[in-house]
Amino acid sequence: MRCDFDGRQIGGFAHDEDPRIKGRAHVGSAWFAPLIPGGTLVPVRIAFASPSVGQATIYVRAGE
Repeated sequence: MRCDFDGRQIGGFAHDEDPRIKGRAHVGSAWFAPLIPGGTLVPVRIAFASPSVGQATIYVRAGE
């Protein structure tokens, strides 16, 4: 399952950061899957645009 979202940073800004960038919406997507067969859906991949690093992707996997 995939969920698309808009995210906004609400704090933690650098003092010299451009005020037009502060609070701007950034789009992303989260993919959900069970980590074990029949388990609860959890986010396993999150991809989003970041003004400081560009496109970022986070992967989550089950512990070993």
